[in-house]
Amino acid sequence: MNKLLIAFLFILTGYSYLSADIRPKALKPKDNCELWVGTASGNDPSVQVEFSFCINRNNEVTGVLQWSSTRSGWNKRAVNGYKKENEIILHDEKFLENKPNRGWVFCLIDEYRFSLNNNKMQGEYISNACRDKGQFSLVRRN
Repeated sequence: MNKLLIAFLFILTGYSYLSADIRPKALKPKDNCELWVGTASGNDPSVQVEFSFCINRNNEVTGVLQWSSTRSGWNKRAVNGYKKENEIILHDEKFLENKPNRGWVFCLIDEYRFSLNNNKMQGEYISNACRDKGQFSLVRRN
């Protein structure tokens, strides 16, 4: 009986651990910055993305890109790069938070390329470390 109770508690505790913090808190819009939301497809096709960024007078872009998935977990990344006409080119600087689910690993992105068209942003990314490349589709939130 005690072994059965211990096994049940272990399963219950493991399930609670895996189901906790499935999605992080949503990014909040910042003054004089942009917030975009949408999806990404790559190694995990169920990823939701939030992208908050600011552009200075020199067209330098800094921001936070947050990925979340009920399958792979979630992370928040500091990104930077530049804007040239209707294109934004970025790379990850570092993870601000990194919470992969069991069996998953997140890698930094070597390059993001986004094209802007009105309130839509389409793009692609590549991560050499994870041998991952994929696509983004985002819409402007603010």
